[in-house]
Amino acid sequence: MPPFSGCLCLLVLSISVFFQSESVLALDAHANRLYTGMVSIQAEMHIRDSTSPDLMPVSDMMVDAFYNNPSCVTKYHCRLAEYTRLQNSFPKREERHKHRMLVAALTGRQEVIGFCQLDSRPPPPSTFHRTNPRPMLSDLLVSPNVRRQGVGRRLVELCETIALKEFNSSVLYLKVLTSNEAAKAMYMNMGYRFIDNPGEPAEILLLEKHLMD
Repeated sequence: MPPFSGCLCLLVLSISVFFQSESVLALDAHANRLYTGMVSIQAEMHIRDSTSPDLMPVSDMMVDAFYNNPSCVTKYHCRLAEYTRLQNSFPKREERHKHRMLVAALTGRQEVIGFCQLDSRPPPPSTFHRTNPRPMLSDLLVSPNVRRQGVGRRLVELCETIALKEFNSSVLYLKVLTSNEAAKAMYMNMGYRFIDNPGEPAEILLLEKHLMD
């Protein structure tokens, strides 16, 4: 083997080790940024009952989350439809013991970064009860720029507490699309289990959690 071959091998090995080290450092830095961001959001965030002015930004979040890249015209109508739906179902004062709308907001700026509903009212007479058991957690939303930072989990945990202590229910239900892998993983990690969901399309899954376990 020519002398320069050994030097070349050492050079290649050194470069390889250097880039591996740089990759590890980059991953560590990325993980640290994620952790720091998570701590920051958790410290700056609070959860409260929704108010009427919250409904428009929540409607925008719903369109971004549940509609597939609508055009400007379509987006306007979708947002209006969601806003009307939220207005029509907005909890009345006398219903707070069985229906809540919650928002996660950044303290100080009051920017809405998360939303969910918790409903323990009887389902409409036309609805098959097994399809919509109560209490039901629905419309869980998190703003894209703060996802994977514990906002959704905090909302779910508060709903569990309300269901148990205020709605006097030992079980909580929710639904999720089969395609939403991130949400399914979070719910399973939090102790939810899939149950039969008769009367619903196959792409909609029903989960439950026994809160006393």
